[in-house]
Amino acid sequence: MECGDGSERGRGGDEVGRAALQEGEHQAQGAAMGDDDAGGAGAQVGADGLDAADQVGAGLAAGRGEQDGVGGPGVDLAALDIVPAPAFPGAEIEFLQAGVDACVRGQGVGEGAAAAGRAGQDPVDAGGAQGRGQGREAVLAGAAEADVEAAVAAAGLDVGFGMADEEDGHSAGYSAPPAFGPAFRAELRRLFEWRRDVRRFRSQPVEAALLDDLLAAAWLAPSVGLSEPWRFVTVDDPARRAAIIANFTACNRAALESQTGGRAELYARLKLEGLGQAPRHIAVFVDEAPLQGHGLGRQTMPETVGYSAAMAIHTLWLAARAAGLGLGWVSILDPAAAHAALDVDPAWRFIAYLCLGYPEEESITPALERSGWERRAASARGMLQR
Repeated sequence: MECGDGSERGRGGDEVGRAALQEGEHQAQGAAMGDDDAGGAGAQVGADGLDAADQVGAGLAAGRGEQDGVGGPGVDLAALDIVPAPAFPGAEIEFLQAGVDACVRGQGVGEGAAAAGRAGQDPVDAGGAQGRGQGREAVLAGAAEADVEAAVAAAGLDVGFGMADEEDGHSAGYSAPPAFGPAFRAELRRLFEWRRDVRRFRSQPVEAALLDDLLAAAWLAPSVGLSEPWRFVTVDDPARRAAIIANFTACNRAALESQTGGRAELYARLKLEGLGQAPRHIAVFVDEAPLQGHGLGRQTMPETVGYSAAMAIHTLWLAARAAGLGLGWVSILDPAAAHAALDVDPAWRFIAYLCLGYPEEESITPALERSGWERRAASARGMLQR
């Protein structure tokens, strides 16, 4: 069967991984019973499984190319004697590829289990469980953006969600680092390119559960000393929102007065906020002396707590764009007045006011470039070598 898209190749790849993993366990068990022929065949099974995974991996890459209109050769899965598995609900090609590679890599440890069996050792302790565990861990890690349990259940896989490692007490899931292949990196680059500072929003509401998920993603941002000093404040009260709008109006008027000539005219035409349209408002503060982190990394550069908050904002920005939402950073505000309007801890410093919602329009070109205010510089201009 000639597969025409990446998802179908991914389903076939999963079947390769599962078949190889099962065969590896069978060979390990044969070795444990002293069956030298079965044990010796374990190495060949591992090699065959890896070869099949390589072919399917190439097919996945080609499939992504075909989807994007680039073209590329297909993979004849019938030649590999593969019956495609059911589609994974909500899973992307990268998840499927990770599952293929992980299962087959895990099965490859069956060779070690077979050798151990011939030596009179328990193949489960020597390598069989290790192989199954590696496959399980990497499948889970590769599915970070999918509904993992539903996806794996739909595919009929038994990967032991939530199982604890009996030897070291650590979770058996998510401990193996995922492999981010070329297709994932290309999509990530596209996400960077399509992130915009959004000022115009549709009236469609942003569900609370989605907002919670986005803020949880922001919490994964790096921070100095693992201090996580950012503080997110969702602003829903109409009176507080009105105070922020009044704050912006006054500050924007002063900013306009500071412009001269043609720049003043251009500035007056810019839309620099979405405060009246955005369904969600989020203020970001930073705790400048957090107990968490015990001061690590900020004795000589205390400003790094603010940088950490900016990283959290950027993480939120990308997560929102990936979910089809737009985010706009409103910086034309008086920080003291914003702090007072929101009535938060006086020790917190105001960093940003964010508007979040579904964008009215989407463009790969920044709005300020489209309006003629500024344009992106060549990246090489900001790079030096010493």
